[in-house]
Amino acid sequence: MQSFKLNTVLLALVTASLTACGDGSSDSNNAAGSQADLTGVAIDGYVEGATAFVDYNLNGQLDDNEPSALTDQNGQFEFSGIDGVCADYAPIVINVPVGAYDSDYGVVSEAYQLTFPPKFSSNYSNDILNTTPFTTVIWNAIKTELSELGADGCQALAANSSLQGKIKQRVAEQEYRLANRYNIAVSDLYGDFIKQGNTAQHQLAQSLTIGLAKAYEETRAFEALYPDAHVAYVEYWLGNPASDDISVADTWYRKEYVGHPEYAQETVYQVSNDLDTIVTMTHYLKTNTTLGQYNDSETFVVMDEDTLNSYPSSAYHCTKQLRANQKGNTVGDVYYEFAINAQGGVNDAAECEALDIDANRSGTPLTAMTKDQYGRYTTYAQFDFESGDNANVDGLNYALTNQLIDAPTAFDGVSTISPEIDLTEGYGALSWIRSAWEYLNDSSMIYTEHRSTGLWIITNTAANGTYSVSCGMDKTNLTVMDMSSCLNLVGH
Repeated sequence: MQSFKLNTVLLALVTASLTACGDGSSDSNNAAGSQADLTGVAIDGYVEGATAFVDYNLNGQLDDNEPSALTDQNGQFEFSGIDGVCADYAPIVINVPVGAYDSDYGVVSEAYQLTFPPKFSSNYSNDILNTTPFTTVIWNAIKTELSELGADGCQALAANSSLQGKIKQRVAEQEYRLANRYNIAVSDLYGDFIKQGNTAQHQLAQSLTIGLAKAYEETRAFEALYPDAHVAYVEYWLGNPASDDISVADTWYRKEYVGHPEYAQETVYQVSNDLDTIVTMTHYLKTNTTLGQYNDSETFVVMDEDTLNSYPSSAYHCTKQLRANQKGNTVGDVYYEFAINAQGGVNDAAECEALDIDANRSGTPLTAMTKDQYGRYTTYAQFDFESGDNANVDGLNYALTNQLIDAPTAFDGVSTISPEIDLTEGYGALSWIRSAWEYLNDSSMIYTEHRSTGLWIITNTAANGTYSVSCGMDKTNLTVMDMSSCLNLVGH
């Protein structure tokens, strides 16, 4: 599933977290053929009698060749002499069965799973792998992307530094969002909240476990509805998983996801506090992708509640997008994405999927970007065009709408459009935002943003994750201020 691009503030903070993680290359302390020990704790309350295992093939199931151990009365588990590479590149999964014992509630009456992400994926991992509802939510949020990203086992993942960088980025995004949603420090997401006496986090974990158990119960029946899908599941979230709106952090939502060979689909419903009744659909997303020899294309629709009342006669705001992605990008080379956007008011998902793009067109953004050998952005620029602004962009528009985009020369006309941070050339676009990242040897980072309004924003992030923001209209004379004040200098 492909999601919306991160807003630039979040993009800067997430990338800073990746820098603190390391350079995106293989940072395992364990060489091929070596062995390692792992120790962890299963925590909701402390869970006794659960089965922890090292998920070598990343499928969420205990297979014959995977090390496993039972948790003791303190929730502790230990693996000795396991594959050293997989110790760093495989998640830990804990099957909590009916009959296990939870120090909070006694005998477990509904089975569920807990998961700890692969150690390499976060700089907040500790020697003791505290496996909790929080670490589970972080990993669950990206597990559907693993097969699409090419992660079919810990050994293959350890050998693929580009893929490691992508997974680190996904994990960092979820850490940031979860911490922001529940007002928890990211480091505390990986902590033992019982040992630390963090009552509020402990109570929140208890609530999240209710959702994990409900989802575990319902996923098998949901999978049966989609026998041809490579993945299908149900999740329950405290807080809307499709939004960063913290005002609904204590409201329950049900998320359904289907990853099919022909499409990916995500639906989110607000549900009652007992999780048994659907209140309303709040979000719908569907992507149909066509893989090409030279360029991929896809149709992307997303539908959300029309909270701004932009369409008074409709319940939902619909965005429909035709998108083309240039393939074969080489490290350091500029590559491009192009989209045709349409927006309108709708009352259901079928109406959103059928939205007429020509009649509801709302822009044709072109993105130019470069990445390093670890899959990290080094430059990223988005230009917002309307029809007639740029003849070469209009040519892309024609190629995409007439199924001619899969050609080796399709993007040649826009190949002079540069994401270079210091440029002021907009190539006829209504507006643009250029971004650049500098990754320093001490794991700090400098993120620079340059907008068509003339606004400059520079975020300096230290290795420990602290950061400062400076901005102004002159790159050589910036003032330290908070991001909100910075954006208000020119009304964004």
